[in-house]
Amino acid sequence: MTVAIFEPNLFWAAKVRAAVQAAGWRCVDWSGDENVRVLVVGLYADPRLLESVTTEARHLGVPVIGHAGHKEKELLAFGRRHGCQAVLTNGELAHRLKTHVERIAGAFFPQSPRSEG
Repeated sequence: MTVAIFEPNLFWAAKVRAAVQAAGWRCVDWSGDENVRVLVVGLYADPRLLESVTTEARHLGVPVIGHAGHKEKELLAFGRRHGCQAVLTNGELAHRLKTHVERIAGAFFPQSPRSEG
């Protein structure tokens, strides 16, 4: 499975890449590729850019997982309003990313060859 990231924070980019690779998946930077199964976005990104990325993913049928700090209620709400299928706190992302990626990918691509790619 290929998981893309759109992550402005270098610390979180490294953590997400490591978690994705530890799960045995391929991690790429978001480029608008419809072959990506899940997109993970840092809700810290510029709001206009983030909205553009989530809109593009939605049009391509790529589910989005957004994340921000547990106290950053406005960013978490922004993710929900702009099409994230899951909005996680950073702690949840750090400890359960694999579970959430599998759940989201399975919901969007059930029993499909695409879910393996």
